[in-house]
Amino acid sequence: MASEVIDHARACYRERAWAAAYAHFQAADDESPLTIDGLEQLAATAYLIGKDDESLELWARAHRECLVLDDAERAARCGFWLAPP
Repeated sequence: MASEVIDHARACYRERAWAAAYAHFQAADDESPLTIDGLEQLAATAYLIGKDDESLELWARAHRECLVLDDAERAARCGFWLAPP
């Protein structure tokens, strides 16, 4: 079930159906925590549909996960989105 939801979320993301992608990524994350790829896509879709606070929380979560995985380059990329405009 979770893999079907994430597959559908990714398809919506590729099609730039941002609201649908957000809803499906969120549903998948509710079932089981997303991977870094999924978190980045969920954070981006949240931003694109105007959910700025949620986007920031998701980028922060992705940043923390990257640090846990010792992926400094990806952590820096996620951290970029946390900087004020």
